[in-house]
Amino acid sequence: MENKNGTEFNFEKVIDEFSNMVYRVAYNYLSNKSESEDVMQEVFLSLLKKGTDNMDYEHLKAWLIRVTINKCKNINKSSWNSKTVPLEEAENILTQEELSLREELFALERTDRSIVYLYYYEQLTIKEISKILHMKSSAVGTRLSRARKKLKFIIEQEEI
Repeated sequence: MENKNGTEFNFEKVIDEFSNMVYRVAYNYLSNKSESEDVMQEVFLSLLKKGTDNMDYEHLKAWLIRVTINKCKNINKSSWNSKTVPLEEAENILTQEELSLREELFALERTDRSIVYLYYYEQLTIKEISKILHMKSSAVGTRLSRARKKLKFIIEQEEI
């Protein structure tokens, strides 16, 4: 595959480089290992069908995140998902830091959790997040600030 700059994209390298990110975004959104793996597979199948003709590295990353979030939203909307209860799963993919903050992060609203994840773990700017989530930059900044304050409050309450 070639991108718009005429450079070759090796699909296996794309998967190697971005599969962990896609999985983490999906897991952050769904909180379910098997559904996150399904989403990851669907995202890369979509990329294979679409191709990377008009994408540079940053556009590819943003496209993968946007498609991942959309597929997660579709799963959450499905009637099957609303009638099932996720099994408790042992997660080996999270770092110790992520494990320690997992409960606190899941106390946030889904959109706020996604913003925090994209900002701190994927190191995207507020402008990039606003494009991916189709929100105004000011709204992303406000939600990020509120999420930080809420996380701080939750952590301080646990320490008491």
